[in-house]
Amino acid sequence: MPLLLEIRGLTRRFGGLTAVNAVDLQVGEGELLSVIGPNGAGKTTLFNLVTGLDRPDAGQVLFDGQDITGLPAQQLAQRGLARTFQHGRVFANLSVLDNDLLTLRPREAAPAHLQALRAQGLSERNIVSLSQLIAYVNFQVRLLAGLQLLQAHPVAEGAPASNDGAIKP
Repeated sequence: MPLLLEIRGLTRRFGGLTAVNAVDLQVGEGELLSVIGPNGAGKTTLFNLVTGLDRPDAGQVLFDGQDITGLPAQQLAQRGLARTFQHGRVFANLSVLDNDLLTLRPREAAPAHLQALRAQGLSERNIVSLSQLIAYVNFQVRLLAGLQLLQAHPVAEGAPASNDGAIKP
């Protein structure tokens, strides 16, 4: 599997604090990898260094075989490397399509983007508003959580019910 992203000895210091210390990492094309650790471990700093939001003190970042160390985020996005943030912000009163179109720069890209979405069978008429989509997804998550709870704690068949209608084990 060819390497898509390679990090070599990436380091970032803030005064006397070393937030990222000589990190080496390789991600192959099509590979899924997680970066985990406690708060303050340097995960966000690492992502900021790789995606051009901050510059490393040492080390190198290679994307698709090319050195991209220290390039600004907009140049990296043009090469196909971008990030999302932990707390995404959307405009709930806009459709999913409109929120997506707001991410485009320059504006001339919008017609090509719309054409690509339409090729996937999407149109402005059949895309629900983002707030409706979020409400539906939240409902599904709550439903799945309830089903998981029931699977983890099955109720015995014929268990007596309480006066308030709840089933007692």
